[in-house]
Amino acid sequence: MTTFKDSQGETWTMNITFADVHRVRENVIGTNGEPVDLLKIAEKGDFSSVSGSVQVVLNTVFWLVFPQLGQRGFSVEKFDADHAAEYEIFPDMKNRTPLQKAAVWFGERISGDGLLEIVRAWERALLNFIPNTKLRESVQNVMAKEEAYQNALLDAAEKKALEEIESRKLLLSAGQNGRSGALPENSVSTPAPTPTGPFT
Repeated sequence: MTTFKDSQGETWTMNITFADVHRVRENVIGTNGEPVDLLKIAEKGDFSSVSGSVQVVLNTVFWLVFPQLGQRGFSVEKFDADHAAEYEIFPDMKNRTPLQKAAVWFGERISGDGLLEIVRAWERALLNFIPNTKLRESVQNVMAKEEAYQNALLDAAEKKALEEIESRKLLLSAGQNGRSGALPENSVSTPAPTPTGPFT
């Protein structure tokens, strides 16, 4: 069982069951244009049809935690009350189906670092669903290497950004120290160019 927290601090759990497999297959399309079949993915250890798109991952996670929405405070009545001001501006939005409202409600609770946490929790949940122990260990090793590589790229990008900031500071400091306050001798001797074009 894996968990993640949303932006409101609520903890959600993911423990993939065969009921979840059916619910996801009926409602989520993967990056390959086909229904997401968690059982086939787990049997092959190939996450490519889902891991390549954050949207597909979030759609899948939504259906995995769908039974928990009521426990976390969602109801159509409360949703409508919370969005009353929005409905006054966009009346048609009130006609969204209960399912659409549930998806909006869930999406409003995901932001920033929480998104990365959800993706990591989803990967762990799918990893735990792989029935073959050896395959599970192999996929886990690949995922660990990919995460290490991504972290290395982020560290390198951060280092480069900091170096560029320091370089700009030095250039700015040198430019300020080199100012004499006087204008160049011939600064007014060169006339400004005459604008040309259809509106001159």
